[in-house]
Parts: sequence; C-alpha cells; structure tokens
Amino acid sequence: WMELSSHRRIRAKQNISVRSMRQGDRFFYWLEAPSISADLVGNPYQFDPKRFAQFDARILDSTANGVSVNKIPSPDNKAIVWLTPEMVDFSRPMTFISSGRKSVQTLEPSIEVMLEDVRQRGDRQLFFWQRIIL
Repeated sequence: WMELSSHRRIRAKQNISVRSMRQGDRFFYWLEAPSISADLVGNPYQFDPKRFAQFDARILDSTANGVSVNKIPSPDNKAIVWLTPEMVDFSRPMTFISSGRKSVQTLEPSIEVMLEDVRQRGDRQLFFWQRIIL
C-alpha cells in the first residue's frame, strides 16, 4: 500500500494556502514563518474560529523563476523559503516577492543548508538545497 501514488509526498507544492490555530504550526511544505504573532493564535481550550494564522504563497512560473509570499503570520512579516531544483532553476537569477517587495537574487545550492535541513527534519530523501529569508 505504501507504493500507491496516493501515498506519495508532494515535494514542491505549487500553491500554499493554509490556516493554523496553533503556535507550533510554522512550517508548510517549503514555507516557514520564523514565529507566529501571539494575537493570531489562541488558547486551545478557548476555541475561537476567527483567530488563525494564514499562510499564502506560490511558486512563480519558470520564466519568473522564483517564489511569491502573499501572507505570512510572523510579527515582523518575515518568511523563510526553502528551495529545491523542482521549484527554481539555480543557474538563473531568482525573483522573490514578499509583501509587495520584489527582489532578484542569485543563489547556489549549499551543502550546509542541505545537511542542516536533514539534521533538523530527519528527512534524507526530500531535503532542501537552499533557503532564503524574505
């Protein structure tokens, strides 16, 4: 049953649009918030459906070669984007858009980032090659 295609993890989801009500839910696919604003999440015993943290981002098409982060619930509006070759072409400049700010950068795969990602998440098959803080 583990060989079924329905049981395969998605490595680079094209669009991320999720909500979270927990302080610890900061990492979704390739998007991470360094921290979540305390006013967006609540006490699990005092459930309030109007309080949630929202993540909204997408991988840009191959001509733009980058990532756009529309909503990130961190207090300082920073986002950590983890990159793989399935998401971007490392041989070309990459476009990053966060909160309306656009930047073009050239990044190379980093063995340090790869090893640190494997150490933190323990996933030796689907690891990230580079990361950027927007």
